[in-house]
Amino acid sequence: MTDMIAPPMSGENLPFKELKPEGNIKAGEKEIAKKAKKKLYLIFFLLLVIFFVGGIFLGLFLKQKDNQAETISPSPSPAQEAEIAVSPSPSPAPTGLKGKIDALGEKLEKVDLKEEKVIPPKLDFNIRFDVED
Repeated sequence: MTDMIAPPMSGENLPFKELKPEGNIKAGEKEIAKKAKKKLYLIFFLLLVIFFVGGIFLGLFLKQKDNQAETISPSPSPAQEAEIAVSPSPSPAPTGLKGKIDALGEKLEKVDLKEEKVIPPKLDFNIRFDVED
């Protein structure tokens, strides 16, 4: 019972237990912290390994499932495509280089490059902000 008593504020004759220096307590705490870090790293590493192994397993499992679905389904048979009806052009096809250049010139004359028919919208540049005092 006497070894559990802490030194009083006053009274020099009372027995007391000597306490360990704080340096030893901190060293013990450091060892506990190191062990906790090692456990945390171990848990993290194990979870990482489980994650990768699970991903590989699921990838292989799903790939096998996809391959099975492909082999079960019937293969498509070749079919003849219906011919697309092409309407004849209003002008006969130009022959030779001179005819192609003339046809291109006629098309360029018909195109409205300046776009004079397009009218930009009217914008109101009178902008006012309501300021509350």
